[in-house]
Amino acid sequence: MRLLVTALSIASVFAYGYALAGAGMYFVKGTHTDYIFWGLLGGTVFAAAALFLYRKFPGAFFVSETPDPGELKKMDITVSDSQQSAASDQSERE
Repeated sequence: MRLLVTALSIASVFAYGYALAGAGMYFVKGTHTDYIFWGLLGGTVFAAAALFLYRKFPGAFFVSETPDPGELKKMDITVSDSQQSAASDQSERE
C-alpha cells in the first residue's frame, strides 16, 4: 500500500509538471491548452487517489517498529531477557 500511494503521489507531481510545461508553451506559442487541461486533471486525480488511500488505510502507514513485550506475551511469543531490558530502557528514555 505504501508503494502504491508513493507512486500515485509521484504521478501527481509529474502530471502537474506536465500542466506547467503546457502553460509555458501556451505563453510562448499560444497553443497546447490540452497539456494544461490533462496535466491539471491527471494531477488532481492522482493526488485525490493517493490521499483517499492514505486516509482509508492508516494502519498500513503507521506501524510500530518494535512491538510491546506485553503484546508478544499475548501472542505466545517468547522474548529474551536482552530484548526485554532493551525495551524497558527505551520506555524509560521516553
